Amino acid sequence: MFTETLGPRTKYRPPHLPGNAIVRERLVDFLHQHVHSRLILTSAPAGYGKTTLLVQFAQSTDIPVCWCCLESLDRDVKRFLTSLIESLRGRFPDFGRGLDHLVREASNDTVVAAMVNALEAEIPHYFVLVLDDYQEAETPEVNQVLQALLKHLPENCHIILASRHMPRVGLARLMAGRDVVGLGPEQLRFTEAEIAQFLHELYGLQPGKEELSQIARQSEGWITGILLATQIVGATELGDLTAWPETPLFAYLGE
Repeated sequence: MFTETLGPRTKYRPPHLPGNAIVRERLVDFLHQHVHSRLILTSAPAGYGKTTLLVQFAQSTDIPVCWCCLESLDRDVKRFLTSLIESLRGRFPDFGRGLDHLVREASNDTVVAAMVNALEAEIPHYFVLVLDDYQEAETPEVNQVLQALLKHLPENCHIILASRHMPRVGLARLMAGRDVVGLGPEQLRFTEAEIAQFLHELYGLQPGKEELSQIARQSEGWITGILLATQIVGATELGDLTAWPETPLFAYLGE
């Protein structure tokens, strides 16, 4: 029996966002426009707002969203499969009642085949499965299971995967079939307009064009770095922000 480190309310539900979270409409719209893809990949280092973006998408769509926040225990393939099944049951409680025994007793390929059949036969709805923090669970064995699932995924199921690096799940084949789209660091970086909105709504700051350009260039759109900088230096003046990358603070936050 597996020991939970994340409770079901944390692991299988989107996290709560603060009321002042900036809605990045261009990225939310991208997810809506490409939700028909078999796989949407959001890949960037920590602090680029991947999870926040996926929560905002889940809150803005009428499509059922199954959520799974992966953790290190999911590196065990049986545990990973169980987590996928439980996340689906979060929206479809009666899903795959015969799968639990297979996870314990059968091969991974058999479980994946049975899961695909259950997705097609038992869920009549078009839905999305979000796999957040995939880097926590990624191993060659887990990649192999996810790759097999993606290969045979029924048309009603679409996966959005968030990871700090590109997963090895047969992306070349998916790209060849136009079955995958993605957002990387370039797209996930905060634009000057988004940084301006962030600074104004959270701190009442109104940077000029030159100051905004400098903040965006020095931070490279890394919003967590800007957030931590404002908290550490107590940015009540825009000069505090335009100066902070010149100090050891930027190197510290980067690490």
